[in-house]
Amino acid sequence: MKLIDKDETQRVQEIKLQKLNLKMTKLNAPDKGFIYLVTSPSFEGWVKLGQTSNVKTRYRSYNHANPRKDFKLDCYKEVENKYRAELLLIEELKEFSIKSSGREWFKVKNKNKVINIINNYTDRKITIEELIKINKEWNHGDIYKGGRPKGSKSNYHYHSKTKVKRTVRARNKKGQFTKEERIKND
Repeated sequence: MKLIDKDETQRVQEIKLQKLNLKMTKLNAPDKGFIYLVTSPSFEGWVKLGQTSNVKTRYRSYNHANPRKDFKLDCYKEVENKYRAELLLIEELKEFSIKSSGREWFKVKNKNKVINIINNYTDRKITIEELIKINKEWNHGDIYKGGRPKGSKSNYHYHSKTKVKRTVRARNKKGQFTKEERIKND
């Protein structure tokens, strides 16, 4: 069993607080953009809530990647901080959606109710208590570890103990990982 000394615990707590403050700053700073809702007949009953700086370009990207080209932009709204608006609206949609996939896709009975929620959205600041609660509900584990979903397989990781900036993985012809190289911070 590993014992953690008080200095280590205090250092970890300070890092957590710094990261939380950075996230709060980003969510409460001006960052104009749009929140939008898209749907597709291919995904009956599902809606996708997102944020963007350019609605037209973002909408085109959905149909560009879709062979059926059947995504429809149901509504969008300009907001003071697109990240905060998306975060708060996702929390509101979770309350009445039947099911969710990831953080932005929701299965709903009434798409018009979602459109009304977006159209009636009123911008407001987010509190630190709300942010902590939201991150715990999303099951991201520790809010201070970058907020990645549990089991996520990103090629980029930050390991505070080893000060590893990222991990690069190579795959063989079968798609299996064969080599792992860690690149250290300067």
